[in-house]
Amino acid sequence: MTIYTGVADQNGDFIVPFSSSYTGGEKITVAAEKEGALKTIELFAPSEVIGGGVIQFGGTLNDFPKNIGVITLTGLAGPINNYAFAGNSNDSNIFKMATGLNIEFGVDSINEGAFINWRNSQYLSLPSSLISIGVLAFMSWGKIQSVEIPSSVAEIKDSAFYDCSMLQEVIMMSLEPPAIGANVFEATHPNLIIKVPASSLSAYQTANRWSAYASRMVGY
Repeated sequence: MTIYTGVADQNGDFIVPFSSSYTGGEKITVAAEKEGALKTIELFAPSEVIGGGVIQFGGTLNDFPKNIGVITLTGLAGPINNYAFAGNSNDSNIFKMATGLNIEFGVDSINEGAFINWRNSQYLSLPSSLISIGVLAFMSWGKIQSVEIPSSVAEIKDSAFYDCSMLQEVIMMSLEPPAIGANVFEATHPNLIIKVPASSLSAYQTANRWSAYASRMVGY
């Protein structure tokens, strides 16, 4: 097993670089030490990575992982596989502790449950390379209030944003309604508004499955 090592900077940020021979599925163990106390957490790196990848944490290592802040995924290409960054039932799960997610250019599909249960995340930035958002991809983001869907997205699959109970605003950038599955925006905030290009308002309101949200739509 390859071992990756690094030292946090003065802000407590650190980068875990993947080797050029990385093929996916490797386990990374992150250890934090302060005044003789040691805490470790295991990460399973996503598969289908081309050319290496980097996970960056915007917070600090104080009481890790509680203060990690926004996670940025950079240097990834192609799909993010099923449940690759899923928040599990452990309350100290690193992804449940994150306050946001920034996915940089290169990712073209987010597969089933890839980012499910990021309970504390309030921020999501999706890349303009993204084409497909998978089933349950962002289910149960308990604090997210606004999401912008890039114009590149051609499909949003079943329950992709289900149970995002504070989600009040979805901004669609595409002039043409993407294909969507069932229950994509169910169990969201009761005052959810879906903003679409003004010239495409009628198209969205009459499109298959989008029509269920017609009363929530406004043009911008």
